[in-house]
Amino acid sequence: MSWRMAWAIPWLLAAFLPVLLTQRSTAQDDNLLINGGFEDGTAGWLAIGGELTASDAFVRSGSYAGVFATAQVRAEPRQCMSVAPSSDYEFRGYATRRQGDLKSSLRLRVLWWDQGNCLGQKLWTHDSPMVTLDEEGRWYELALGGRSPDAARSAYLTIEVQESGVTVYLDDFAVSGPAAPAETPTPEPPASASPTRTASPAATHQPPTPSPSATPHISPTASSWQRTPVPVQGALRNGGFEDVGSGGRPSFWQKYGGELARTNSEHFEGQFAAALSSQTSSTKWAYQIVTVQGGKAYLLSAYALKADPAVAAAYLRLSWYASPDGSGQAVDSADSTERLADDSPEFRFLTTGAVVAPAEAASAKARLMLDPVGEAPGTVYFDAVAFEETALPEPTPSPAATSRPVDDEQTPTPPSPTLTASASTPTPERRTVPAPAGGATTPRPSPTGVDGAGKPTPAVLGAARGPVATATAAAATAATRVSASVFRQRKADSSVGDGAAARGESVEGGLSPQLLALAAGVPALAGAGAGVYYWRWRRARLR
Repeated sequence: MSWRMAWAIPWLLAAFLPVLLTQRSTAQDDNLLINGGFEDGTAGWLAIGGELTASDAFVRSGSYAGVFATAQVRAEPRQCMSVAPSSDYEFRGYATRRQGDLKSSLRLRVLWWDQGNCLGQKLWTHDSPMVTLDEEGRWYELALGGRSPDAARSAYLTIEVQESGVTVYLDDFAVSGPAAPAETPTPEPPASASPTRTASPAATHQPPTPSPSATPHISPTASSWQRTPVPVQGALRNGGFEDVGSGGRPSFWQKYGGELARTNSEHFEGQFAAALSSQTSSTKWAYQIVTVQGGKAYLLSAYALKADPAVAAAYLRLSWYASPDGSGQAVDSADSTERLADDSPEFRFLTTGAVVAPAEAASAKARLMLDPVGEAPGTVYFDAVAFEETALPEPTPSPAATSRPVDDEQTPTPPSPTLTASASTPTPERRTVPAPAGGATTPRPSPTGVDGAGKPTPAVLGAARGPVATATAAAATAATRVSASVFRQRKADSSVGDGAAARGESVEGGLSPQLLALAAGVPALAGAGAGVYYWRWRRARLR
C-alpha cells in the first residue's frame, strides 16, 4: 500500500462514517414495532394463550429471539402501534422450530382500530397466507402488506399460531410505513362579547359521500396478503362488542333467555366483550341473524371465557333457515368442534370449522351458547366473534366397493340338473320299447339316473347291447350311485347349515374327505373293470 492510500483512508472514514451511522439509525427508526428482534426480552409484546420468553439458544440475527409456547389453539403474541390513516404498510418477520419440536402453522394478522391504543371500533382485518414450519431449523418468512382505512388510528400486529402445545421461535419482526401524525389540539375560538348569529343559507342535511379510497387495498410493494370482508348488510356486525345499543346491550345482538350486556371487566381484544348470564336451568344464547347462500361454506368463530363453575358448557351453534330473516323452523344446525366444560382464567378459541349451508338455506343464526349447571347464577364471556364465507371442505373419499369372492365351502352349490331331479318335479314315467326278435322288453332307465327321492334308478339296457354295454352300464350305475350320495350329503349339509344359520351358529360347509375320495375313485375302478371284461369277452369269441 502506498503512502498516498494510507493517508487517504482516515479522510474517507471521516467523510462516510456519519452517513453510514445516519442510514443505520434511519433503518432502525423505520420499524414501527418496539423490540421486534426481542433484544430487550419481551418488552412491548403481549402474549395471548401462551407464554412468550426471549432466548439466546437459537436466533436468526442479533443476540436473542422470541420463544412462544402455546397453551391453546390460535394463540398469539401481539403488539399495538399507532398508524396513519389511508397509508400503505408492510409487515414482516421470521419463524422456525427447533429439532424435536412439533410442526405448527402460523400467519400474520393486522387489526385496524379507529382509536389510539387499539381501542374503539375494529375497522378491518388483513391476514397473510398460512405458513407451515415443515423443516426444523429453517427460518420461514411471514409477510403481509395492506393499506390502513381512512379512520384508522392504531393497529394490532398479531402472530397467530394455529396449534396448541407447540413451541415456535420468532425473530426480526418489523413494520414499515409512515408514522402516525401528531395529534394537533383544536384551538378554541376567541370569546366575543356579542356574537352575531347568521342563518345558514342551506339548512338541508346532506349525507356524507364515501370516499373512493375508503376501500383498503394492497400496497404495490407488498408480497402477499388476504383480507377479511368489511361487514355489509346481512353479515355479522359488532363481533367485538365495542358498540352499545339501548339498555347497555351490544348493538345488533339479541338474546334468548338470561341477560346480555357489554362489559369491560373481561375482554380478549379491544375494550369490551359480551357477558351472557343465566339464573335458571334452561339453555341461554345470544345470537345475530346473517344472510347466507345455500351450497356455500361458512365458518363461525369466537373467543370465550368460561371460568364460572355454575356454567356447564360454553360453545357456538350455527342454525340454518330457509327464510331470509331467520324465522320459522331451522333446517339444520352445527355446533362448534369443542365445548368449554372446564374452567380457565383465559379466553379460548371456538370454531365450527367450515360448514356447508343446506341448498335451501337463505339465512342463519350465529349463536353464542350457555348451558347452566342449574339455577345458580353463572356468566360466560364472548369476544372477537366472526362469521365469514370460507372454502368448501375437502370431500371425504368413500371406500371403494370390493367384490366379495364366492366361498364354495360356505355357499353350497345346487346339484346339477343333469344328475338330480327336484323333489317337486315328477319322475318321467317308465315306457316299454319293443325288443329285437327273441328278446324281452326291458324298462328304459331314468334320464337323470336319480328318482324323485334322490335314489339311483337301475340303469338296465337291452341284452342286444352286448356285454360291453352291460359293463359300461355297470360303471355308469356305480357313478350314479356316487352322484346320488353326493346329492344326499349336500342336501343334508344344506339343511344342517340352514338350521344352524337360523340359530346364529357357524357351520363348516363341504363334503367329507371320504366321500370325495369315493366319488373320484369309483368311476375309475368301474371303467377299468369294464375294460378287463371286454378284453376277456373279445378273446373268447376269437377262439
